[in-house]
Amino acid sequence: MEADQTATPFEHEDIGTTLRKCQRYGFNIAGTAFGRVGVGQTVGSGTADVLINHPVTMRAAPTLPNPDATGANVTNVNGVNINSTAIALQSATPDVTRLRVTVSSGLAAGNACTLSFDATDDAFLNAEL
Repeated sequence: MEADQTATPFEHEDIGTTLRKCQRYGFNIAGTAFGRVGVGQTVGSGTADVLINHPVTMRAAPTLPNPDATGANVTNVNGVNINSTAIALQSATPDVTRLRVTVSSGLAAGNACTLSFDATDDAFLNAEL
C-alpha cells in the first residue's frame, strides 16, 4: 500500500534485522541441545537462580507462559547435570530474566551453576502486545 500515486522501490531487509525485530516480542531460550543458556548461583540444596540475557532488548519485561521443567538441567559446581523439577520466572526486565530452577537435591548454596535443556525441550519468553 502506498500513500501516494507513485510506487516506491521494494524495501529489502536482511534476515538478521528481521530476527532482531521478532525477538523483541519473544524468543526461545533453549538454544542447542545441552548448550548452556544461562549462568547463575545456587540458593540452596534444591534451588538455583539463573540469569538469561536476552539477545535484544525486548519491548517489555517478558513472561514465561508455559514453564516445563522436564528437559531442563542444572549443572552444579562439580560438573554434574541434575534434572530440574520446576522452573519459575523470578524477575524480568526487557534485557535480562532471572529464573528460579528447582531440583531434587545435589546443589550447595552459594556455588555457581549453569542451565541447559535437552534435545527436545525449551522455554519461551514472551513479551507480546
